[in-house]
Amino acid sequence: MSSSALLPGCCTFVLGLAVYHFYSTYLCSSTANHAKTRKIRDEMLLLKSDNDRLKKDLQKQRELRQQERTGRTNAERKLCLGIQQLQAKKGYCFHAIAHVDSCFTDRRGTPRQGHLVPLSRAVIRFQRSVPSASLECLDEFSHIWVLFTFHENTNLSKQDGTTDSFIAKIAPPRLGGKKVGVFSTRTPHRPNSLGLSLVKIESVCVTKREISISGHDFVHQTPVLDIKPYIPADCNLDFGCPSWVSETKAAEVDCPVVFSEVALKALVTFVEERQCRFYDTLTDAQHAIEQMLVLDIRSVHQGRGRRNEHVYNEINEQNASVYSCRFDNLELRFKTFSDQIRMIDCRIASPTS
Repeated sequence: MSSSALLPGCCTFVLGLAVYHFYSTYLCSSTANHAKTRKIRDEMLLLKSDNDRLKKDLQKQRELRQQERTGRTNAERKLCLGIQQLQAKKGYCFHAIAHVDSCFTDRRGTPRQGHLVPLSRAVIRFQRSVPSASLECLDEFSHIWVLFTFHENTNLSKQDGTTDSFIAKIAPPRLGGKKVGVFSTRTPHRPNSLGLSLVKIESVCVTKREISISGHDFVHQTPVLDIKPYIPADCNLDFGCPSWVSETKAAEVDCPVVFSEVALKALVTFVEERQCRFYDTLTDAQHAIEQMLVLDIRSVHQGRGRRNEHVYNEINEQNASVYSCRFDNLELRFKTFSDQIRMIDCRIASPTS
């Protein structure tokens, strides 16, 4: 058979092989792609299953956290209610955050309101447990409210822890014996021995946790419970009060304070020798003493509010009663007359005087 006769058959055979190889390759490739697609689909189904499971777990955890939060909130509310009921029955417990280092070393001589002795001075010293940063920016204010306790009240021993025994009506010094309800006065003898005073800030030392103040009415070592800055909203000019309160001069003695030569010389010496804790000039010390004594600081049984009918002279001075009080580091001795309060002596006070 000639080569020309075999050529068509060979071409057909070669074409068949090519077609067979193409389809074989295609089928193999298609099978591989199908297997890969199935694998990807299976992996996606597995991821979806894991995602659904994680969503369920997350939702369950959220529900558990919400239940825990609700339970904790309810427990805290019950605890708070229990504490409130206990405090209402047994009394509230507050701790002093500071104490006052005051120029008034005992009750006698301490004014009933701080503004009556503008030159009175003191330092509020905070406990070490109070962060010094809590005093930052306080020096931007001029005045502060001070919440404190009357730690030297004479009725403290009558408190039994549940109820306080207190007198419902008292006689304020300005009413000449007439009594009013205790809550219409600023008496320290109250159901709770708390006081509130407005004082002027002289300086603030953050690092030492100290506030120097003036115009106060604190006895030495008065415990301080809290302080708050005085702001414009605290000043309400639309207020009313009885005439016996608005008559600010009623508590003062209408006569000057006169220093004897002996008393003035002693005061000069003590100021120059830095014996006073709060005063380094004679003028401030003398004026502060005058502001205090003119308030008639005598006790009731000593004749507070009653004028001495005798004017000052050498004879009357010999017969006049001598009164004393402590101020700063000093013990002051004075006599009262119809025309003056006379400072007769000034000495360094002993620790037990």
